[in-house]
Amino acid sequence: MDDHPDLVRLHARPRHRLADLVGVVLDPLVVLAVTVLLVALATSPTVLAGLGWAAATMTFCALLPEIALRVVMRVHGIGDRQLVVREQRRIPLLLSAASIGVGVGVLVLAGAPRGLTALVVTVLVALVAMAIITRVWKASFHLACTATAVVVLALVLGPLTLAITLPMLGAVAWARTRAGRHGLAQVIAGALIGGLIAGAVFPALA
Repeated sequence: MDDHPDLVRLHARPRHRLADLVGVVLDPLVVLAVTVLLVALATSPTVLAGLGWAAATMTFCALLPEIALRVVMRVHGIGDRQLVVREQRRIPLLLSAASIGVGVGVLVLAGAPRGLTALVVTVLVALVAMAIITRVWKASFHLACTATAVVVLALVLGPLTLAITLPMLGAVAWARTRAGRHGLAQVIAGALIGGLIAGAVFPALA
């Protein structure tokens, strides 16, 4: 396993504390949770309702996928939560897609704000696309998730959010390549997948 291309690239890079920290702070589940909270608050009639919708959505989009990831790591003896080896990502991605798919159904049946449901469907489409691509190649999930957030927040809260989210996207791209987690092509591909899907799916449903 040590000669796997993903591990060779990782080990070829000396540890960089700032790059590692950025990867943790801007983890896809963290970025998704913040995006869900902001969209829920922006599309709900009251703050209390927004917090309730956000909590329900995070259960299916963040909490359950994180539990599934931890179980897979424990069962398969994986010590790296960020799953640098491409083949290790397939099962967690599929389990996350299943959880988010159930979440979409729950939100629709419960009458969630349209924009919030549109966000979750967008995330699901991007996740499925990433799962399909991951079968043959490794694109950056960090960048896909961050790019999705960049587009959705600009559409929901306005273009001024780009002053914060675009530098954040650049920071994540730097961190993933600097840490040896991804090559440049994988980072660009992840950003394009997330951004293009968000730009197409979210406006059509929101």
